[in-house]
Amino acid sequence: MSAARAGPAPAAGKTSNRNRKYSSAINVRLTYSAQYNQTWRQRMIASEKRLEDVRSPLVREAYRLWEGKRGDRRMPARADFDPVEMPKLLSSMILVDVERPEIRLKVRLAGTKIVDMFGSDYTGMYMDEIDFGDVRSKVLGEYMLCATEKRPLFSDHSFRKINDYYHSIERVLLPLSNDGDTVNMLMAVLDFERTREPPPEDG
Repeated sequence: MSAARAGPAPAAGKTSNRNRKYSSAINVRLTYSAQYNQTWRQRMIASEKRLEDVRSPLVREAYRLWEGKRGDRRMPARADFDPVEMPKLLSSMILVDVERPEIRLKVRLAGTKIVDMFGSDYTGMYMDEIDFGDVRSKVLGEYMLCATEKRPLFSDHSFRKINDYYHSIERVLLPLSNDGDTVNMLMAVLDFERTREPPPEDG
């Protein structure tokens, strides 16, 4: 997984890679926000993992913390979380701002474990500008589903680190809200497990 980079200036009369990627990013935002539809929603829900099937103690701890902080609200706020309370989670956490009125997702913070595993720090980047490879639609779709349906989402992913083993990823996405209704931030916690063989396709 690597961030997109602009190449040399294109020759006159040709569309640059940067322009094509920018156009693609616009299309992704339209697909996952303005044109949100039932078929897409069902496809994302079908790829979800049930809480009872989650193996990772780290992912379970993140969910328990979120559940405890929300109380009788639909979602807790970012201000409810104290880093001192979650030292084991911080390095494996991604915080994503949900920008409105047209929903667009921007990485606010990526933990040190995330940066090390993916080989890049995506802090400050919009998620639709990041190269997620073959799982682009799945990754963006799951984040968007969490933001629009205002509920936790568990899932499995896989990738191969450069010059290293394959890794399976168990992940939870957790919605946060300042007013208890509108999602303004997502908290993701990822747990990596190294494997010698490529994990089964996760769609």
